[in-house]
Amino acid sequence: MKNIKYLILIAVFSLFFVGYLAIADENSTPTPSPSVSASVRPSKTPKLERKLEKLEEKFQEKKDRLETRLASASQRLQDKKQRLEDKAKRRISAFWKHAFERFQAAIRREAKLIDRIQSRITKLSQAGKDVTVAQNQLNDAKTKLAVAEVKLKELDTKAKEALNSDTPKESLKKVINMTHEFKRMMQDVHQAIVKTLRILKGASGSPKPSVSVSPTVSPSQNPTPLPSATTN
Repeated sequence: MKNIKYLILIAVFSLFFVGYLAIADENSTPTPSPSVSASVRPSKTPKLERKLEKLEEKFQEKKDRLETRLASASQRLQDKKQRLEDKAKRRISAFWKHAFERFQAAIRREAKLIDRIQSRITKLSQAGKDVTVAQNQLNDAKTKLAVAEVKLKELDTKAKEALNSDTPKESLKKVINMTHEFKRMMQDVHQAIVKTLRILKGASGSPKPSVSVSPTVSPSQNPTPLPSATTN
């Protein structure tokens, strides 16, 4: 855009310079001798006016062409910006959809594991075992899981709002940060479950239920990078 503006300024100065030279040329014409008929002198003014009119017409034509080119370049730039924003938003949407599905699956797995442990604690309690500590630890896991479920709904709303942002690249960073936050919450839930299993093993004096104790949430944190372009 700056180059086009410079071209317009150069064209304006060039045309005025040409006009100045034309006027200077007219003014530099030798003064006619007294013998020259006076009727010849008035022909200078109309001739100069015609030159100036032609210069103004050429200047206006060039100015119009440059303005048209400038408007066309501006529109192409705006179209390109919009295409990049749309592409970025599609990537954000795909990334969050994948992460959201993984998080939902993680919540279901942890909830199922909690139910299995609760069933085990109930049986041990009925058998006369002291499972108070294990029950308290499992209740902590239940509370953390409930908080995580509420948080996931909030994150889903925020992710959808980010799709309407005018700065999709920055919005993608926010969505990724939200997935990190939720992942930490689910890790806390899982650690609470693991502690319950360890306590339960000591209380029951028997092997703990066969369950996975590895972290259960690992959505992709590195989506395809956005195109390098200015979106603001």
